[in-house]
Amino acid sequence: MKVKKLVLFSICFVLSIPFMAKDLKGKVIYQDGKEEALTIDVPTDVIRTSVQFFKMHKKIDTKNAAGEKIKITPEIAKEIEFEFNEESYRLVVKEIKKGKKIFMLVLFESEKISVYQKSEAQNNQYGLTITTYDYYQKGDSELFYFPKIGFKKNMSNFFNDCTKLVAKINAGDYKQEDSKEIAKFYAEQCK
Repeated sequence: MKVKKLVLFSICFVLSIPFMAKDLKGKVIYQDGKEEALTIDVPTDVIRTSVQFFKMHKKIDTKNAAGEKIKITPEIAKEIEFEFNEESYRLVVKEIKKGKKIFMLVLFESEKISVYQKSEAQNNQYGLTITTYDYYQKGDSELFYFPKIGFKKNMSNFFNDCTKLVAKINAGDYKQEDSKEIAKFYAEQCK
């Protein structure tokens, strides 16, 4: 009986895999500045409540108006925009390591500071675990990621030009997962 249930579940799961993506209208901005409206194959979770961005860092499957399939990579595009569940998303190309460019989710953007997110998935005994990494960028400088170990010290050094923010970080008002709020405070409250 257990084997039958497992086989049935496996067959249903495999058959549902093609439906775990959603075709959405979106826009691609190419490296040369040209824009194109495309249908974007957005990978979602099984119940379609969230986007699986970790599947979109290296390539994004799309279709043009004629229905032709086009693979969009960081080498040919600089930005992709789409809406999912009434929320707008922007993915921009960023270089996370020398020579390694990927699409990253924009969490916050201003002239002073921006925050971009990269995510990774790993299968383990508990199922699929998704880990996110928030990268900070002041102006056009390189991207910085701050791990939990040494977070306060590293953030204090990075934001040493804003004593108000450093004081809030050191007081524990902001944690690693508060990247949008940290960037917003910096953009609005710091010179």
